[in-house]
Amino acid sequence: MRPWVIEMNVDRGVYRVDLRRRTYAYVRPNPDWRGLPADENARNKRQLHGLSGLRDGRTRVFIDPSWRYSEEHPCPTCYGWVPRDSPCDHDKYQCPECGRRQCVLHWRYPMRTRREAVHILKSAQMATGKDCFIRPVERLRHDQVVTVWKIFTTEEDYRSYLATGHHRR
Repeated sequence: MRPWVIEMNVDRGVYRVDLRRRTYAYVRPNPDWRGLPADENARNKRQLHGLSGLRDGRTRVFIDPSWRYSEEHPCPTCYGWVPRDSPCDHDKYQCPECGRRQCVLHWRYPMRTRREAVHILKSAQMATGKDCFIRPVERLRHDQVVTVWKIFTTEEDYRSYLATGHHRR
């Protein structure tokens, strides 16, 4: 098997996970699913959560019963409500409350939704050492105006970005 393709045991099934394509597929039943430690099962479900797994491209959601955060009641420390760790190989901030790991580099880039920006907000605060905030920004893309969400460190940085398209940080 290629090094970026791994097999993961989750409850009663074994799944083949392609880390480059961010997809997974069912392989076979897991014969010793009763002997699978609960913490390993929960960790594997968190890693599979949000990867594309159905033939039509939709995402199958593995619900971890121990995960107690939701969009209405996010983690008070990292503001996250989805148990998925950041899949990249960059440095990560690990939340001491929920254990979710967030990339400390991706916060600089525009995000498509506010939800996505909120998920990365704490890692931006840890990377800069400042209180950060989220604002919508309109950008021209393929002759259309698109609204994206960005994380800023100061109001001056926000105004500078609106005027020049570059951060001051």
